[in-house]
Amino acid sequence: MWKSFAHIILALHVVCSVFVLMMPLIVPLGVWLAWPWVQNPWLRHVHLGVVLFIAAEVILGKPCPLMVWENRCRTRAGMPLYTTGFFDYWVEKLLKIPFKDWMFESIFFTVGAASVAEYFLLGPVH
Repeated sequence: MWKSFAHIILALHVVCSVFVLMMPLIVPLGVWLAWPWVQNPWLRHVHLGVVLFIAAEVILGKPCPLMVWENRCRTRAGMPLYTTGFFDYWVEKLLKIPFKDWMFESIFFTVGAASVAEYFLLGPVH
């Protein structure tokens, strides 16, 4: 049961990560191609909220709650725990690229800055 919960949280974390990373690419493309859904206020507000939440975590040095919950489930299931952050762990495991904190911070800063700029420059349509 705990292993299943860990996998569900992992899947949710992957979905959230893809959402955060892809929106800065999809929004300008969608505006250019006149896709109405990319300017949906709920979608844009949620994305900006998630980006700001992650920024606060990074600034305060706090771990992501999804990673904390997944590690708790992994502990109960007898599975190995993450020894680094979620993003670091999976990039290293899947892509075999040694991932350093400054790399995550650089990627997050770029995605975060692009997301905030897009929110105000290509804002949601009400």
